[in-house]
Amino acid sequence: MPNSKSKVKSKKTTRITGEMFFKYSTCPAWVYWDIYGDPRDRKEISDFQKKIMQEGLLHEEEVISEHKFSEVKIGDLDEAASKTLELMKKGVNIYHGVLIDGSWTGIPDFLEAVKGKSDLGNHYYVPYDIKSSKKLEDVHKFQLTFYALLLEKVQGVRPEHGHIINSEKEVLSFEIEEFIEKFELTLEEIERIISGA
Repeated sequence: MPNSKSKVKSKKTTRITGEMFFKYSTCPAWVYWDIYGDPRDRKEISDFQKKIMQEGLLHEEEVISEHKFSEVKIGDLDEAASKTLELMKKGVNIYHGVLIDGSWTGIPDFLEAVKGKSDLGNHYYVPYDIKSSKKLEDVHKFQLTFYALLLEKVQGVRPEHGHIINSEKEVLSFEIEEFIEKFELTLEEIERIISGA
């Protein structure tokens, strides 16, 4: 069990990410143990999980190969966020852009520039995630709502919709506003876990 000193340290340094919503949806304890658990106690990824991850990466590469984009190489997150903002001002489509606001950090698979007024000029961005599943599920909506709220901070406009490109390369969309309440309740739970609950 972690002591109170480690909890204070983790609370200051823990970033809230889109991935946390996936982990929380899978198992709330996953978020806790990522922060407070001993890394030596973590189990290795199974061969089946590795296969699923590899298939997901291949699907993503195939989808991205059909789009024009500027890619952000992710090393230092703050530098990547600065590069992302530079590209956003130019109005180009972005692969693996990094969005940061305070303790929130998001890395959508794809940011598409669309026409409309924002702090960036005559365009703004909407988030896409590339998924190897067929259906748009709540776990995807959590991540995309998180990205939409980050985009609102960065560009001054909240996208109305979030999108996935599914295993059959179909674009499936939902309205962000209709999911906000569920998102906020889950965010509160994640924040409680980060605080040591």
